[in-house]
Amino acid sequence: MKKISWGVGITIFIIGFLILNAIFVFFAFGEKVDLVTDNYYAKELIYQEEIDKQQNYASLDESIEFIRKDATIIFKFPKSIDLDSLSGEIHFYRPSDSKYDKVFPLELNSEYEFVISTESLMKGYWKVKIDWEIKGSKFFKEEKVFIN
Repeated sequence: MKKISWGVGITIFIIGFLILNAIFVFFAFGEKVDLVTDNYYAKELIYQEEIDKQQNYASLDESIEFIRKDATIIFKFPKSIDLDSLSGEIHFYRPSDSKYDKVFPLELNSEYEFVISTESLMKGYWKVKIDWEIKGSKFFKEEKVFIN
């Protein structure tokens, strides 16, 4: 049995190391990466506006109720708001895969409720972002929901 010289051993080690690195880089570039938002820099610049919206929401006398009932989620808004001047949206944000995100225009029924069927939503963890405006006052509420 012939021994391998130290020079050949080091060469084999370096070549093996480079091959393993090349394989790692190849698979790393194929990995899907979802950002929270595509334009995160512009979003960061207006973050103070979101903080102000959250403070406006905190100053309300009543808060939004989240009611899970069978295969629906009911968002019950305070009855003190003016339905005619209400505008906004509810954004279901899926942290694990942004292609499943859904945005619904905010349209309340006569009971001041917005009802969403969970059958169209994938099971798992969601962040629900409610962004609305009433007579020039803007509000924002974020809630975490697990759909099973």
